[in-house]
Amino acid sequence: MLSLYQVYNIGKKLLLENNQLNEKSNDFFDVFQGVFGFDRHGIILNKDKIISESLLGDFIQKLKRMIEGEPIQYILGYGEFFNLKLKVGPGVFIPRDDTHVLVNLILKNLRSDFNVIDLCAGSGAIGLAIKKNINVKVTLVEKHRKAFNYLVENIKKNNLNVMAINDDIFSFCKKVERSYDAVISNPPYLSKIEVQKLPKEVKYEPITAFLAKKNGYFFFENIIKKWKYKIKTNGFIAFEIGINQLDKVSKLLIRHGFKNIKIENDINNIPRAVLAFLDQNH
Repeated sequence: MLSLYQVYNIGKKLLLENNQLNEKSNDFFDVFQGVFGFDRHGIILNKDKIISESLLGDFIQKLKRMIEGEPIQYILGYGEFFNLKLKVGPGVFIPRDDTHVLVNLILKNLRSDFNVIDLCAGSGAIGLAIKKNINVKVTLVEKHRKAFNYLVENIKKNNLNVMAINDDIFSFCKKVERSYDAVISNPPYLSKIEVQKLPKEVKYEPITAFLAKKNGYFFFENIIKKWKYKIKTNGFIAFEIGINQLDKVSKLLIRHGFKNIKIENDINNIPRAVLAFLDQNH
């Protein structure tokens, strides 16, 4: 039988042998706490606690997955976003800090009577964060079944009253009226070349969450073109965008009758979110 402190040292040694002790230190503590329930302070206070073989086995297996490059959120089974705990795993995009920028921009421009639709909703991060902060009507649309299953679980887990639709965003567009005040999306926006350059751990996530045709602009072009007819007077559209995409996305918005473009930069001062209002004549 091994103590908690002995197990801690076994884990540290495993990382050291794979030259990942420094690189994965924070993830190591997240896995340790996820399996045993103790943070760094708790390890000291409970160092003599006896650990079962099954818990030890679970810990070692999760560490090996981490060493191989699997995202820590998949290993733990959840990701955190905007004070929400969201269930994630293979088949769904992991919420990123960059997307906080989009949510902040949307929240600045929402009114409590708005009807909002989140396209390519994935785990539900954006729509659920909005609903938690402003009690607006929210609909989330996600095509891929695995991702949709996580979305439904996250709605229940966070006890938020939103509508979830399992459908292609362009098929669903044909079924609805001009009834939305805000159309929002963090769509796939990377080109093939950009996807090929992604770090190893990102490649555990579904490629459909990243790759877009037309050199990364397919979803921007088609959401703007088709969903503008579903936006009410004085309503807006908002996107997360990639590096160097602001100019082209802004031109697309202007060409299709949007104005008063607002931009929000990320922590590196890179334009990461764009929002524009539909001209009442369109």
